[in-house]
Amino acid sequence: MRKNDIDNYEITDTQEITDTQEVSINRFKTKEGKSAFKVRLASAIVLLILLVGYVSSGAFYTYFNWPNIEISSYFTIIASSLLICMCLFEINRATNFNKWYHHLVTFIVILVFYLFPVKANLYNFSFYMQLNLGQWLELWQFFIFIPLILLIYFLFGFLDKNIGPQKLGLNLLISFMIVFAFKGFTIVCLNLVTFNNGTKMADFSFNTIIWIWVMIILSDSFAYIGGMAFGKTKLAPKISPKKTWEGAAIGLSCGFLFGSIYAIIFLFVAEDFRPFNYDITLMWDRGETILPILMYLLLAVAFPVIGLFGDLIFSWVKRIVGIKDYSNLIPGHGGVLDRLDSILFSWFILFFIVIFL
Repeated sequence: MRKNDIDNYEITDTQEITDTQEVSINRFKTKEGKSAFKVRLASAIVLLILLVGYVSSGAFYTYFNWPNIEISSYFTIIASSLLICMCLFEINRATNFNKWYHHLVTFIVILVFYLFPVKANLYNFSFYMQLNLGQWLELWQFFIFIPLILLIYFLFGFLDKNIGPQKLGLNLLISFMIVFAFKGFTIVCLNLVTFNNGTKMADFSFNTIIWIWVMIILSDSFAYIGGMAFGKTKLAPKISPKKTWEGAAIGLSCGFLFGSIYAIIFLFVAEDFRPFNYDITLMWDRGETILPILMYLLLAVAFPVIGLFGDLIFSWVKRIVGIKDYSNLIPGHGGVLDRLDSILFSWFILFFIVIFL
């Protein structure tokens, strides 16, 4: 493959801009641009429906006391495990981890890493509540997995000449990002706070995930629309040549505006569903009204930017390995990693926020 061919490989957020097509052209007026937008929109609607089902299981578990409600928590964990395997399969293929035992071993190792708890107070849900984590769980146990995973991956990398150090490093980078991201998602969706009288409330609330996800979706979508309509200046031509500063500015502004209004509405109107529910409620009950608002505004600025960086990271990986899409599973979007790139990096950062919150 020629270098120029590789430089034209990109899929995620905008219609293709060739070397002979001016970036300032309004691509909504082109037949190709209209067609691409329709396909992308239809896929986005389907993905949104799946998203509602995925997140709703956490909502049911944390806000309803129905019989056998534990099933919904298992659904969240199982669905997350399947998505992890799909993501791992795509990054394995991209980095030449193509043999069946590469997939099998990495799936097992990463899934064990995903399921292993980090902190006892962050795993007050599902079957973890029966494990007496406070009696045996120590932080050093969690970090045992890291050198074990590194050893397994390094063995694969050095024993298979088709992988090499560069692709080994990329696979490790994305695999760790994936597992920490889904840890963050699961904790935020499912973790409960139990009071002395036996009552429970959502610790972070499923609405935190919805809040972040919709900010990213709107930022991404309006960056796409703004870039097609007004894009003139390329944002990162060597990584993602179809992104523009104009599109990014429009997208980030829309994401921030929505995120701020959304969070503040829930802060004042629907207190049971506040993003970062428990900690924000504690501040609010202590009369600290300004601090929760400032936190929401800060996070509404941060997460659209984090999402953009996530998109660029996964585009950078595709550039290095010389692929256009991680797969062709989702029409108009590529593979699971093509669609979840911004979200995964946001959940990855979210994991460390909740760990140190």
